[in-house]
Order: sequence, then C-alpha cells, then structure tokens
Amino acid sequence: MGTYGAALFHDDVANDVREDFLHSLRQGRSADDSTKAVLEKWSTSADDVDDGPVLWLALAATQWEYGQLQDEVRQRALHVIDTGQDLGRWSGPLLDRRRKTLTNLRAKLLGPQPKPKRPRKLKLVEPPPSHEATAPDGRGKAVAFSLPGADFMQVYVERQVNDSRGGGSVFVACCPFNQVDLIWQPGPRLCVIYPRTAKVRQQETESYFCGESIPIVYQMKD
Repeated sequence: MGTYGAALFHDDVANDVREDFLHSLRQGRSADDSTKAVLEKWSTSADDVDDGPVLWLALAATQWEYGQLQDEVRQRALHVIDTGQDLGRWSGPLLDRRRKTLTNLRAKLLGPQPKPKRPRKLKLVEPPPSHEATAPDGRGKAVAFSLPGADFMQVYVERQVNDSRGGGSVFVACCPFNQVDLIWQPGPRLCVIYPRTAKVRQQETESYFCGESIPIVYQMKD
C-alpha cells in the first residue's frame, strides 16, 4: 500500500519491519537475534533513500515500545530524525504532521523505556475500504481509501521501478473515498476526479519515486 499518512506506521515498510521484529520475538528469539534477523532481511533497504529512514524509525519505535531498544538502533533513528532524512516525501499539512510525529518519537527514544515485554498474539485487522486502478504499463497503481474513523479520504500512487516498489499520498480530501474516480491516461498520467463539494487538504501535481515522475491532473464533478 506504500505510504498513506503521516503517522509512523501509516507506511507498508514500517508495518512490515515492525511485524518482522515482533514475529521473531513471538517465536522466542531474543531482542538481539530478532534485530539481526530484521536487518538481514532488510539489508538491501537499510541504505535506500526512501525505505532506509523508515526502517530505522519503525525498528526503534517498536523496540522502545517493548522495552528492547538497542543503542545502535536508537542512534540510527535519531540520526534520521535530526538530519531530516525522512521529510523529503512530505509537503503541506502532512509535512507538519510528520515533523510532529518524529519530534514525539525523538522524545521517546531519549527517555526511559517501558519494562521489557513479549508481544501478544496478533488479531486479524481488516484492510481499510478502498478501490484502485492499475497503471497502463502494469508497473503501479492508484488507490483511493479511507482509514477507519477518519473524516477524510486519500489517494496514493505506488510504482515499481527496477527492484524497488513504493510511492506516496498525492490527494487528501474530506469526502467519501468511493466518490473519487481514478483514471489512468497515456504517459502514464493519473487523473483524479473528485466532488465539487469536497474540501481538499492535499493536491500534488506529481508522484515521484526512484527517479520517475507521474503527473497528476484533477477534475471536479457535480
């Protein structure tokens, strides 16, 4: 699903890293062994300009939550926060929300940890309601969705570029997600059609990932 919000775990990579670490703990492995397993699995992403910062932030936040924060992981996450490595993907109100998210995480990482604990068994979580449209070249998709309890919907664009896959949010508006149409045009170019009554919070004109730019155009409908 790529990135679909400014919260730390509104991101597929962050959620996958978190789950890999917790899954290892559930199997009885130590925090050290679980960390090594995660870093080995994600070795090709650790230095990636997009996925790398998310990996360290998610791993540090998860370790802190379970009282297992390792100093090296803490330092890597603090470096990401202090250098702004994670902020290049954000703009407008979402950039402000992301800054606040990282400020709060920094305070946690520098403060006392909770007592060490083991994760509970997973509960089945339903994916958010959505509809999507596949790009004409088959290397990506656009998805319109709403998170449970949110008063707005989002559109994100995901692309496959060589061995990397990712993307981000391009449109946020206060209206039902199923009133927003997604139409791919030659190029490829994405056309987002939304109700005239929608209150728009974010409206990007392009989606950029791994050197490729997808133009985004908009139309209003009655």
